[in-house]
Amino acid sequence: MSSGTIEIAQSTPTAAAIAALVQTHYGLGAVVESEFLWRSFNQVYRLNFLSGQRAVARLCTDRPRGKSNLLFEAAALEHLAQCGCPVPRCLPAANDDVAIDVRLPEGNRSLILFEHLDGEETGDSPEEIKAFAHGLAALHTAGESYRGTPSAYTLNLEHLLHRPPSACCRLPL
Repeated sequence: MSSGTIEIAQSTPTAAAIAALVQTHYGLGAVVESEFLWRSFNQVYRLNFLSGQRAVARLCTDRPRGKSNLLFEAAALEHLAQCGCPVPRCLPAANDDVAIDVRLPEGNRSLILFEHLDGEETGDSPEEIKAFAHGLAALHTAGESYRGTPSAYTLNLEHLLHRPPSACCRLPL
């Protein structure tokens, strides 16, 4: 049996490889601990630095709609944080870019870093549900005043209602 070249859809770098990239391309100092957290559309990693700072790294993948919307995401999170919402800000690379490009077998993918925020899962007690609802309301209220980098994507009737069934109809039986 011959071993031919196979196409790679999405590779998963190790936590150590991501830590080395972050240490090289971000001005945050030495990474002393790294952990792969989960994989879905993106891969997510936890990083601890010698300084005591913690961060979360996300290796982005393209989705059917297109490339990641990183400039909008970073600007929107910054706006929400300035409005007092407890959201993680993006941590810029040493060259002040929002993300770095990572060359992988399937092509370039963006690696973006976020502040690590402590938190807990929301339980199902009335007090926790109320606190969660207040947090969501604060996000929506703060979002109304956002005037920064526009999103590359629009959530409209076509995107939300018509595209999903159309995509399902194209799937093989």
